[in-house]
Amino acid sequence: MNATYVYFDIGNVLMSAHTTWGPAVADAGVLATHPERLADTTFELPEYLQYEAGTISEDAYLEAVTTYLGLTNSEAARSVHEHILNDEFPGVLEIVLALKKAGVPTACLSNNNPIHWKVFVGTDRFPAVREVDFPIASFELGSHKPHAEIYQTFAQRLGWEPEAIVYIEDNVTNAQAAKELGWQSHIVDPTNPMAVQLKAILAPWLV
Repeated sequence: MNATYVYFDIGNVLMSAHTTWGPAVADAGVLATHPERLADTTFELPEYLQYEAGTISEDAYLEAVTTYLGLTNSEAARSVHEHILNDEFPGVLEIVLALKKAGVPTACLSNNNPIHWKVFVGTDRFPAVREVDFPIASFELGSHKPHAEIYQTFAQRLGWEPEAIVYIEDNVTNAQAAKELGWQSHIVDPTNPMAVQLKAILAPWLV
């Protein structure tokens, strides 16, 4: 089979991440005086996606988190934000390395922000991300998924034909947006063993 291009989302595909504020606040060990918002998804704070699109500053984002959750200061907000990240899923590094061995180009395009991105590309905490050939974050492109322009800009930057891209995502809305542009979208469930799901999708290219 001809080599194709494999594009991974990061959060809840290569690694686990909190999608609501409560667990991140608990892991950070800080006090939130607006407990009614702990069950909100991170995306319900408008500034979250604005920060991931690179349209507001870090200071403005942290101030918004502080106010939204009722935290004491921006350092508490930074700690909560940092604790959104969990651990890499077992076995995903071996899959990325197998694709590399097979000569299959890999990339990730993640709705992501400068604070988290420094961890992904500047530390050894998430080796699967560091082994991806082309790691790209939404804030670098000035937009975020599921807007069509971010997928188009991504494909144009890498010179990849949309129909040749195997896209692995946990978010149905994001996956559908790419599918409408001709990408081969696959949905995974982060509550089930990720390596098993990835192997099933990528079996034709794994060696």
